[in-house]
Amino acid sequence: MNILTLLSPLVFLAAVGVPAQDDEMPDGDKLVQVSVVADREAVKPGGTATLAVRYAIEPKWHVYWENPGDSGMSTRAKFTAPEGWKVAAPRFPTPMRHDVEGDITTFIFENELVLLADVTVPADAKPGTQVRIEVEGSWLVCTDVCVPGSGKASVEIAVADTEKPANDALFAAARAKLPKPWSELAKARVSWTGTEAEPRLTLIVSGAKELDYFPLDVEPVELVSRSIDIGKNGGTLRAGFAFERKETTDVPRIRGVLRVRTDLGETAYLLDHTYTPPSAGSEK
Repeated sequence: MNILTLLSPLVFLAAVGVPAQDDEMPDGDKLVQVSVVADREAVKPGGTATLAVRYAIEPKWHVYWENPGDSGMSTRAKFTAPEGWKVAAPRFPTPMRHDVEGDITTFIFENELVLLADVTVPADAKPGTQVRIEVEGSWLVCTDVCVPGSGKASVEIAVADTEKPANDALFAAARAKLPKPWSELAKARVSWTGTEAEPRLTLIVSGAKELDYFPLDVEPVELVSRSIDIGKNGGTLRAGFAFERKETTDVPRIRGVLRVRTDLGETAYLLDHTYTPPSAGSEK
């Protein structure tokens, strides 16, 4: 966790040079507007639905990814659902890299962020009833200054014998921005060097015109170096990590999102690999 996320809002604002007087501070609750819709107007008992939580961001401002980077705070969504209804952790789209003075890199969204969260309907839900699911969003919104904000929204879903889809275009666009499974990335090679304490990962992607890597984990694995080389046959990403075991169950597991641009377009993939000692054979 970076140090700025540990500061109280006023201390944080002072740290980045924002006046502490309330009448001079931007209102973080107004700079971002939160709303939520479902991909079903009606669901069957025991079925599933997906919620889309949309954060509409004022121009020239931005909010943060689930790993904000060297500063900032993750954008969050807390759900409240009726008993028996289960809402999974939200899924983030691929962020933008944002480099600022002082060698600080953050991972951000401008204009809009849409999180998707799957809902499991209890098998004993009664057709003919309707339920309300609420979401409370919280964020740090920044431009030259940063202010915290929050907001609430809700959506109603009917329980019926027949499902009724809704908001197809919105969900198709949101799902297209989610990282795809690693297995869908063809012609990619993964290899390891280094030690367990300092693992080094090399990714070679044939045909890549552009690569970028966004780390998901900060502890117990931390990204400490990153280099990208693009040649006529593809791209190579080299990333160095530091691993410190704090619990007996900790392993040097590298999780993140790899963004790949080829002649066919741009796609992101969810990388999830555990360090393999080079002597054991680590190319996959």
